[in-house]
Amino acid sequence: SVVFMAINRKETREQAQRYVASLPALDNLVVVIDQEDFFYKSVGGYAMPESLVFDKNGNILDHTRGIFDEEKTRSLINEQLK
Repeated sequence: SVVFMAINRKETREQAQRYVASLPALDNLVVVIDQEDFFYKSVGGYAMPESLVFDKNGNILDHTRGIFDEEKTRSLINEQLK
């Protein structure tokens, strides 16, 4: 199965909830509030947005800085589900 995580940087839970409510429904979305910016720093983040794809063992398969590339991400996920 595939899980999507939205890691919110330094904003309140209410701000994150308003944003998520504006998105299309996604049943397997987990929202994480990271007010200390721990995750972003741990992956060497420097741009917004950033998208990461992990394999089932937690290894980073792709780290894209900038606009989300749906086609590339879909391809990476499909390859992992084989």
